[in-house]
Amino acid sequence: MAGQESCLEQVNLVLIHGWGYDNSCWPDELVAQLERHFNVILLSLPGHSSVLDPIVGSANGDDCIDQLDTWLDATKVQLPNRYHVLGWSLGGQVAIRLAHNNSQVDRLILLATNAKFVRDHDWQHAMDMKLLKQFVKNYQAQPGKTMRRFASLQALGCEQSKTLAAQVVAQMVPESSKLLGLKLLHTLDERAHLTALTIPCFIELAADDQLVPKAWVEHCLLAPTCKVNLVAGGHAYVLQNATLASRVIAFLSPPATPVMVTQ
Repeated sequence: MAGQESCLEQVNLVLIHGWGYDNSCWPDELVAQLERHFNVILLSLPGHSSVLDPIVGSANGDDCIDQLDTWLDATKVQLPNRYHVLGWSLGGQVAIRLAHNNSQVDRLILLATNAKFVRDHDWQHAMDMKLLKQFVKNYQAQPGKTMRRFASLQALGCEQSKTLAAQVVAQMVPESSKLLGLKLLHTLDERAHLTALTIPCFIELAADDQLVPKAWVEHCLLAPTCKVNLVAGGHAYVLQNATLASRVIAFLSPPATPVMVTQ
């Protein structure tokens, strides 16, 4: 966990990456800009850290949400008393779950995240379950090839997509422990938690995202504290968007209180 010690004069900001990466995926310039305003804490999703995570068990069982909640409970203990949370993709779903009924979280930012990543009878604005199951099979059989295909999908819609796809591949190391994250993508449904949010939430979606349809926000009952923003790009826009930091800073930095001057 990077930046775990709180700075006395800075607000804490927790970043949670997407599936397949680790906490080193964030662009250096993005982190540097955020660190001018916040004490940045970089989390790794369960099963995605280079350090063995004793909480992560079998990725093939039906207890993946229990494993995630156990990981969240252990993580909360290590985090500061107050913090903001920013999550990208699967990290966004985990961020929603971290913020639910958690008085330590002040504000929430979701980047290229879906409340529920797979389609269901009452949820059509997501990935096809068959495609995700096939992805899991391919990942188990040919992890390297599957990661390259996944990287291309993330880069579609972004500027210099081939260059970005190569960058994504270099950051995503195939590991069997990451199957837990794929199981979570199958299973997590954070719609109710989004509806129940009482803290300010900023949802940013990419117009040409091949993994997260931007229309989902129009069909989910969002809490009135949620604000939605649409930007150009694909799922991996987070890795190349030069103005992302300024939007994050603006949302997390409350306007200055006017100074009353007496005549």
